[in-house]
Amino acid sequence: MDPQASNAESDFLQSGLNLIDQAISIFDRDLRLAAWNTRFMTMFQLPPALVARGQSFEAIIRYLIEAGEYGQIGDVDTYVAERLEQARAFEPHYFERQRDNGAIISVEGHPLAKGGWVTVYTDISQTKAKERLLEARTQDLHGKVSVYASDLSSTNRALKSSIAALEETKRQLMASEERMRMAFDYAPAHIAQINRQGLYVYSNGGLSRLLPELPSNIVGRSVREVLGDSSFARVASAIERAFEGQTQIVEFTHEAGGKRLRVAFTPVLEAGAVIAINALTLDITEETISRAMIAQANRRSTAAMMVSGLAHDFSNLLLIIQSAQNDLRQGYNAEAVDVTLRAAERGRELIARISNMTTGGSNKAERTDLAAVLKELDYLVRPLLNNGVELAIQTPDDAILVMLDRGYLVDCLINLVINAQHAIEAGTQRGQIRFRLTLEGQRAHLRVRDTGPGFTSEALDHGFEPFFTTRSETGSGLGLCSVYDLSNQAGGSAHLSNHAQGGAQVDIYLPTERDAWPGTAMRGRVLLVENDSLLRADERQVIRQLGYQVMEASNGQEAQALMASQSFELMVSDLDLGDGPDGLVIAQAAAAKGLKTIIISALPASSLQRQRAEQAFAFINKPLNGPALAAAIEGLALQGAKA
Repeated sequence: MDPQASNAESDFLQSGLNLIDQAISIFDRDLRLAAWNTRFMTMFQLPPALVARGQSFEAIIRYLIEAGEYGQIGDVDTYVAERLEQARAFEPHYFERQRDNGAIISVEGHPLAKGGWVTVYTDISQTKAKERLLEARTQDLHGKVSVYASDLSSTNRALKSSIAALEETKRQLMASEERMRMAFDYAPAHIAQINRQGLYVYSNGGLSRLLPELPSNIVGRSVREVLGDSSFARVASAIERAFEGQTQIVEFTHEAGGKRLRVAFTPVLEAGAVIAINALTLDITEETISRAMIAQANRRSTAAMMVSGLAHDFSNLLLIIQSAQNDLRQGYNAEAVDVTLRAAERGRELIARISNMTTGGSNKAERTDLAAVLKELDYLVRPLLNNGVELAIQTPDDAILVMLDRGYLVDCLINLVINAQHAIEAGTQRGQIRFRLTLEGQRAHLRVRDTGPGFTSEALDHGFEPFFTTRSETGSGLGLCSVYDLSNQAGGSAHLSNHAQGGAQVDIYLPTERDAWPGTAMRGRVLLVENDSLLRADERQVIRQLGYQVMEASNGQEAQALMASQSFELMVSDLDLGDGPDGLVIAQAAAAKGLKTIIISALPASSLQRQRAEQAFAFINKPLNGPALAAAIEGLALQGAKA
């Protein structure tokens, strides 16, 4: 028998023993430990280092004696020698004994056909306690004898059932290798084991049932050969990480069969080292379809809630228009006409945003003077403010240019004013809302403060979450969420806090067009994906020197979200991004969108993950230097210009 196949069967046998409630140990004819279950270790509190395949019976019995399992023993060596002599002349037996901790266990031993024996240990302390209680109270509690007898009978029946289950397990342990494999053959999944050479050393034959176009006899063949290059590329990274000791779960669509599969790779450890991995493959095609239907229903529900919030914004615009029209009644007013036209245009854009919820549209980033928008804000929100609320806006004289959706920015600023006014109304009815815009290095910093009671602790934790609101009747929960989305889409950030002198404070940081190196024009947007913040800062500097605006993601999930909502000319991504999608997965998604990609990595040349990345994309080895990254970016830009 192939040793690897035998080890695979032993691993599956080990898993079966762990399902049994009683403690079980199996020793071979050489008095070496062949199999056991977790209950055996926990019942006798055996250290993991002692319980290993091939461990001697002498070492285990000596440990138990010295640990006090058998009470006070005079000469330990003599007692160990007696136990070894009994083991060599093993006879079937059953006896009960009291442990040093007071528990009573039954010990039942049976010889095996090919030598060795199996021993079953059962904790019968509760049963014995009930028997003693029944005997002690027979005279005084005669009327309750039948109740205790029934309870004892039930316990005995359960014990007999357990014994019967143990007998069945014993017969299964002594069954042939073919019978063991037949049990797995009926599983509605593919169960296999893969060695470190990438070859199948065990298979229950279930792969051909999931995918009839694949062979049924795959033992001895490589995973790549069996699955094909396309499907193997989907699981190769997970296999590599499983051999590094990490359990991996991968979902992918098998192109030839058209089925959606989920594969779980579990490391098989021996003496602390991974010697193989178990693979469990399930057909989740129907589950995937169901999940997609549920997700679609959730999107429709979310869209309905967002429409409610946008309707609130639309109502604000109508109020602005109404106020401007009242001004026009008093005579011609050019500023009122301009406000009316701008509010009407924002109404058209809001309708477009509602439409985008079902058509997948997104905000359009454009060069926007943040200072100019703030200077217009006073007239826009004046009709929305109560008499007791003052609006103060402080901006620099020079333009501060940012790349974002101007209309979306106006919506967010109006929402911040409305939120602040509601907070003030909940407090003193009178107060001030302050906007202050400054340029801090290469970032625009917009701080919005009010003199209300400030954010609650719950609002500080969840204020940016969609649909979170403290105004249950009138709030949509999208105001602060929109601010967060705006700053994130523009490559910036937003923060909530309470000012030391009282009142809520919102800080928004946005990258400006001054991020580009002096003397260069903005050439487009680059998505930078790097989980190391220090390395990300160095890479960002290089890219900005080339005249690109940079948006950053610290992991694969953030990168996927940005690609779904933004457009880019180029992506630079590390290969190893920690938990979640790695750089290769992100690069493949970017390529599907027609996005040029550069992958950087410090993984060794022998890494399968790195080899696949080098074959498919522009690749730079770490440690990274600025000229190499700049040359790679310029090279891709030149290719695009020629195309």
